[in-house]
Amino acid sequence: MGGRHRDSCPILLFTRVDAYYREVAAEIGLGEAVPVPAPKKSLVVVTVVGVSRMTARALATARALGEELVAVSVQLEEERVASLEAEWARWDPGVPLTVLRPRSRSIVKPMLAYLERLGRGSEVLVLIPDVEPKKWRHQLLQNQRGIILANALRRHSDAIVARVPFRLERA
Repeated sequence: MGGRHRDSCPILLFTRVDAYYREVAAEIGLGEAVPVPAPKKSLVVVTVVGVSRMTARALATARALGEELVAVSVQLEEERVASLEAEWARWDPGVPLTVLRPRSRSIVKPMLAYLERLGRGSEVLVLIPDVEPKKWRHQLLQNQRGIILANALRRHSDAIVARVPFRLERA
């Protein structure tokens, strides 16, 4: 009797996997005549830590992808806010900067709240610039804020999230 049960386990597993794939296909409309998508207004949000070549690359990418651009920085230290705003004004990339000042030490909650206020009626794309070291072992030394933020935004918002790599040549 035990042998029969063992033989039916793979069949049950395959049946359930097949049922899952059928549910997914039905939900995404695979094989159906779906309506042609209507154009939507697009908004590209670039996350900013400071003025740098990495920020410039992310803004250039944003300009290629969307009609309207905004830069957003979550600043956990109040004393950094004024210097970032002054630095941004001197640089003047032609993109408005919004600085979020959370009460807690979270960068995720203020970004989620900001995107919720901002994105009504628009397709929102969030670009998160990331340093990509030349050597894989140096990746551990980089701040992981971008990865954490990207994963949280994907899970908890309707925004399209993309990381913009800034590849280091020397380090």
